[in-house]
Amino acid sequence: MKRKREDHQTEKAIQRAIEKEFEIRKVRRAVEVADEYAIQSERHQFQLKDANRQLKSLKQQLDDSQGLTYQLQEQLSESGPTSSIRTSVCIDQNKRTKGKKLTDEERRAVLHCYQMCVKEKANGKSVATADPFSRTASYFGISQNTIRDAVFNRNIEDRRGRQTQFNPVRLLASDIRQRIVDLNIAGQAVTLNRLHRYIMGSLPCGSRTPSRESIRKLMCQMGFEYKNVGKTKNFIDSLEIKTKRRQYLQQR
Repeated sequence: MKRKREDHQTEKAIQRAIEKEFEIRKVRRAVEVADEYAIQSERHQFQLKDANRQLKSLKQQLDDSQGLTYQLQEQLSESGPTSSIRTSVCIDQNKRTKGKKLTDEERRAVLHCYQMCVKEKANGKSVATADPFSRTASYFGISQNTIRDAVFNRNIEDRRGRQTQFNPVRLLASDIRQRIVDLNIAGQAVTLNRLHRYIMGSLPCGSRTPSRESIRKLMCQMGFEYKNVGKTKNFIDSLEIKTKRRQYLQQR
């Protein structure tokens, strides 16, 4: 009788352990789904920002083209020869920053000056001038390439510091979490080297290789801590994740 009672208690303990393991897997799956939703929302935000920048650039191009069309219409409507204007060369004491794009007001001024230089060169009676690009560049104290960009409406947007940062490691968050579960079931340590090799095998050919530091930061964001376990460093669940799991099980 005593042995039967012990066997019955052992079976109950095993059944409770199986039920707890099943609940833990459900919690992990819920966390994985939340991570996937967060990654998708972040990707949509990047796409929305990029679309807003493109819309702003198109609006600026439309305004510039409308201004240029208005100026060309004024030139066509003028009747009779126009008197050439003698403009003194202006030397700008404040040098422009290298690589800085022209503002809207500066571009309009450059276009107006360039059109006047072209008109005076076409008349060629009062003003003896060479290339209108070089003359406009000497008036404003900027390079001829910048003048050409303003005239031909190219290289308008300043791209300094506006590159979209994209981290491919975040897209593999659910796969990394599943790999951690598999390593825990197999009784192996969750180390950076193993995760790095797993990601290297999961990424397609030609993709940028993520660094171990990027993987470590992603693990910290997912709620894992990097601690010494024996002779190796192992990732374990943080106290916050353990607390959330316990609260979830208590509510159920």
